[in-house]
Amino acid sequence: MQESIDIVEYMATSLTSIKNHVQKKYPGQEWVYEAQRYYWASACEAKQKGIPVVWHNQSIPPELLYAMGVVPLCLDVLSTSLAAFHALTPKYLDIAHKYVPEYVCAVNKIVIGIVMSGDIPLPDAIIYASGPCDSSRISYPMIAQSLNVPYFCVDAPFQDNDSGHSYIAGQLKEGLAFLEQVTGKRLDWSSMADVIEQSNLSYGLFGQIAELRKTTPCPLPGKLLTMNSVALGMSGTPQLVDYLKKQQEQALEKIEKKEGRLADEKRRVAWIQNPIFFNIGILDWMEKEFGAIVPMDAFGWRKAALIKDVSDKEAVFKGLAKRSLMVPMTHMGSSPVEYWMQSATELFRDYKCNTAIFAGHVGCTHFWAVGKLLKDMIYDNFGVTTLVFDVDALDPRYVGTDIIQSRIRDFMETVK
Repeated sequence: MQESIDIVEYMATSLTSIKNHVQKKYPGQEWVYEAQRYYWASACEAKQKGIPVVWHNQSIPPELLYAMGVVPLCLDVLSTSLAAFHALTPKYLDIAHKYVPEYVCAVNKIVIGIVMSGDIPLPDAIIYASGPCDSSRISYPMIAQSLNVPYFCVDAPFQDNDSGHSYIAGQLKEGLAFLEQVTGKRLDWSSMADVIEQSNLSYGLFGQIAELRKTTPCPLPGKLLTMNSVALGMSGTPQLVDYLKKQQEQALEKIEKKEGRLADEKRRVAWIQNPIFFNIGILDWMEKEFGAIVPMDAFGWRKAALIKDVSDKEAVFKGLAKRSLMVPMTHMGSSPVEYWMQSATELFRDYKCNTAIFAGHVGCTHFWAVGKLLKDMIYDNFGVTTLVFDVDALDPRYVGTDIIQSRIRDFMETVK
């Protein structure tokens, strides 16, 4: 039997060790891990400091929680980050399979396994949105009820329009009332203004970095796109702003020198479905092996969504509502297929992609329904053949790194 651990403390200790190792071996690159280190350290120290901890999923804007003075912990960030720790992921997945079917998404199963193992301190509350998928909708109430923790669901429509934003804004206000009641904390609007100022900076930087990545050759590595998912839990913090500023500075420096991430960029890859969270080093391997870089992926694409008038409370809630529909997966996985077609079209048109990969995560069964439509659209409009394969993005036991690399290699060597 494996020894019980505190998984939040484990993540905090691990990220500190990783940052220190990078600082010694690659001086000047430790910034890549500093934001993550701070995030987990804050979650780890919250209970010691008597600060309420609120669990949430990716579609809940963490700005609301930071402005209340509580510590947010995004469970989607926990599971996708933990996927890189192969000694622990199978443990939690196997525990989860005692309670839920295997076809439930591993993003949720890892958390269910952690909760059922008792390897995580209890939160003060849970708030989640009904998006992006059925797996999420089912898992969060199950987790809350098994822990006897108060929870609230923000009902999210799939239409990304003004009517949808107004509806979610109303839901967020109800969620705020719930959080104030169960945590004993009150939303301080001056604190909200500070948090929104920081998140505006972050969203602005995301937009600027997205523009810089359009440059040929691409100035930044593909794996940073996956690592940017830390924003799901940190939007509204100066630490996220610092992290993104470093990315921007690195990109501008490369562009000024007329250099790219790769000395010889041969392929620009549109990675259309989930990243391989259990080994994001696959993107480094593609760069080294084939001169193939991912300038932008459809999963984590974030555009500048600024909240211009912080004094207008209604505008703030609508702005947060709009952002909730822009987060990874939700912006295409909880919406009409046209939204995904539009994202794929922009990837090829604006980022000059000449290669396409659809790594279909088994937990996203709703995505597979449109995979063929996307593949046909990409070929008809851009003349590009798409590599399609299935994978569990968090569980290497389903399809391992060797098999994924073999499929990519065969594709790269066959399709010119």
